[in-house]
Amino acid sequence: MNKLVIGVIIAFLAGCTQSEEYYLSNIEEAKEAMKECYANQKKGIRLDSSDDCLNAFNAINKNKVAKAKAKRLLEKEQRLAKKRQKEEAMKAEMLKFTDQYQQSTGSKLYKAHKRRECESRIQCKALKEILTLKIKESIELLDEQIGSERAKLVSSGKLYKKACFGITKDDYKCSVIGELDNQLLSAAKIKHQEMIRFYLDNRDKIQPAYSECHKTIKDIMTAGINHVHTTWVYEASVNYVPDNVYIKCHSVRKALSELGVSTHAQGFKITPDEINKKLN
Repeated sequence: MNKLVIGVIIAFLAGCTQSEEYYLSNIEEAKEAMKECYANQKKGIRLDSSDDCLNAFNAINKNKVAKAKAKRLLEKEQRLAKKRQKEEAMKAEMLKFTDQYQQSTGSKLYKAHKRRECESRIQCKALKEILTLKIKESIELLDEQIGSERAKLVSSGKLYKKACFGITKDDYKCSVIGELDNQLLSAAKIKHQEMIRFYLDNRDKIQPAYSECHKTIKDIMTAGINHVHTTWVYEASVNYVPDNVYIKCHSVRKALSELGVSTHAQGFKITPDEINKKLN
């Protein structure tokens, strides 16, 4: 019998009681003490009749809980380490593909994305990310080139025809034109509503603005653009006037309409003097 066992037995027989904290620091002694406690239990001595047995029992259970907690924490740290390692590998792979795609043109990337020419989730993500950046850059460049005038993007324009039709068709460039057109249209709608409200709140500004628009349409007609009708038709007129002129004139007509002054039948063919009479 080793010294540890002898010590525990002697302590127990002598009625010596060790604290729970002591057993937590000396767990092997607690286990030996419990063996003796269980042996005495068979002799009819209850475990809860001895403070020493209870302290050893509690220490052993707390030690098990602490070990289980430590194991869970270790496993969590290991999982996090694996996750970080995986993320770093994904970042490296992502960087490899983004560097590769940066060297390609927007048109090539557009075709690759449309045909789903990517073999993994990371590669597809990199392709989409770089394509998005290139589209944004192309839109900004085109917007600068046309001076933010939506009229230059419509179907009658050379830009649109070259990009979207015939042997020169380029889906990427066509999509860039379409996206910029949407952005400019959204901005134009906001400005249009603001100008309508402005003319309704400042009715004295309507007649001068109408006079200006009347002259603009007359000049267009004089220039020989035959298919621009006498009425202010958006699809036709927007092709030949700057966006700010179209928005202003269309807003004037809308404001007049809300005031009960209809110009629809003859568009801007009605003279400014007639409009002035209708307003007064």
